[in-house]
Amino acid sequence: MSDGAVRQVEAQREPQDNRERSQELVRKYTDGAIKVDQFLQNLIALGIDARPDSEIQRLSARLENGDERVGFRVFNKAIAMQFA
Repeated sequence: MSDGAVRQVEAQREPQDNRERSQELVRKYTDGAIKVDQFLQNLIALGIDARPDSEIQRLSARLENGDERVGFRVFNKAIAMQFA
């Protein structure tokens, strides 16, 4: 199987753990497929700190206020720190 085919299969498979599930939520949120409340509730359900005073809450508030510097990578970095 070629590298491109492997990447395509990996992209189509279901998330395997909470880290992958959180990345999928970030992708959906930053793409506009889900709203901020659903995003935060689902992150909390995965055990990620998304309380009102958390970094995730601050980032989501910035994104909701139109800060274009906040995106997929910024959220994933903040979430990855919780898995470290």
